[in-house]
Amino acid sequence: MGISAGLGTAGLQPAVCTSTTRPAAPYEGQMIYETDTDLTYLYSGSAWTQISGSTAKGNSGLVYITEQSFSGVTSVSFNNCFTSSYDNYQIVISMVGSVGGNAYNMRLRADGSDATGTSYFYYGFYWTTSANNLTTSSATGWFLSNRSTGTSYDSCIVDVFNPQRAVLTSHQVEAIEVNTGLLIRTGGFYNSATAQWDGFTLYPGSGTITGKAIVYGYRQA
Repeated sequence: MGISAGLGTAGLQPAVCTSTTRPAAPYEGQMIYETDTDLTYLYSGSAWTQISGSTAKGNSGLVYITEQSFSGVTSVSFNNCFTSSYDNYQIVISMVGSVGGNAYNMRLRADGSDATGTSYFYYGFYWTTSANNLTTSSATGWFLSNRSTGTSYDSCIVDVFNPQRAVLTSHQVEAIEVNTGLLIRTGGFYNSATAQWDGFTLYPGSGTITGKAIVYGYRQA
């Protein structure tokens, strides 16, 4: 590590290398910068620890992956948004002014194709000012929330667990539906197929959907 200066600026410069030319005999506290990854590492005495970048150890929270806005469509698909970089994901969905039908749903995807078999299971509750109910179902997609025509506004958060691992994929949804009244929904889901899913599709029970969905990954560090 050295000190660089020029034109009124000065700072510490770590050892510069690549991911394949790191120091062979590092010392505890040594810092390096890799030109091929644009990441900074610190040697702990037993291993190199990444200290810069969105996946740096010690970071917490969500990492933005992708988003789509859509209007008047019968379905919208997200491809290659689930990868081995993260075990779990969060999808934030807002629906507005949808036309026809009374629900929107979600299917998992692999290699550009939806899984449409009856391997989706749902268990959940909903509450309104006048009623509450427990609902269960098995179907060709996960039910997320109701939606109505006109100026309705529905939003939900979907946590998806283990889509890229060859184990049971499950998720949890929290939804708020606002139309002539207020409905709050919470549920848990799973898919009995143990495939490695890399995306998902949103679609209505009938009619079309309008809105926006944002996908985040849960940091692993």
